[in-house]
Amino acid sequence: MIRFLRKIDKYAGFIIILFLSLFIFSKKPKTHYKKILLIKLWAIGDSVITLSLIKGIRETFSNSLIDVFTGPRVKDVYECYPVDRIYHLNSVSDLFKLWMFRYYDVIFDCEPYFNISAILAFFYGKERIGFADQFRSRLYTMTAPFRKDQHMVQNYLDMLRPFGKKFDVVALEKLTVGNNEKDRVDGFIQQNLHCKRIVGITPGVAESSKNSNVV
Repeated sequence: MIRFLRKIDKYAGFIIILFLSLFIFSKKPKTHYKKILLIKLWAIGDSVITLSLIKGIRETFSNSLIDVFTGPRVKDVYECYPVDRIYHLNSVSDLFKLWMFRYYDVIFDCEPYFNISAILAFFYGKERIGFADQFRSRLYTMTAPFRKDQHMVQNYLDMLRPFGKKFDVVALEKLTVGNNEKDRVDGFIQQNLHCKRIVGITPGVAESSKNSNVV
């Protein structure tokens, strides 16, 4: 199923982007934006890294509304982080709200590969920034380089450079969890104190990964 969706994204996305790119006009970055949207649909590890970008956006554009548009697998990353609203890809209601009521001043597209996020950004944002040197990047009004010789967090933070801001961090933002999750883990540990060992499992690459071979 994932491979099928990738093919749709690749080929149908190519045609859509080719058509929409006829309506792109470059714009000079502003110094203030009232409404900002960050798009991150997949990859839980990269989603955690984007929290540093959200912090940078908050410091760069103070008093701005910062929303996140995300997928079901990574929504938990943002639900306990200080953003204004979270919209979900699998929610028809949220897609309608974004389409009808929340036209954004600028959108940060944090998907490195998939075409769908660039297409969504085109319809939802007046200005759009994403990674350069890809076919999909022709839908952006601004681009940032994607460098393989630096940490991914810096690639995301480089999205602030077109706005005249150089934002670097010494440490990543901590991933926070809600009280319900904390209570559930504490309860589990209390129930299993008699065990000599409690094993935690860290899942690896999911089938949504670009290089995954999982069907």
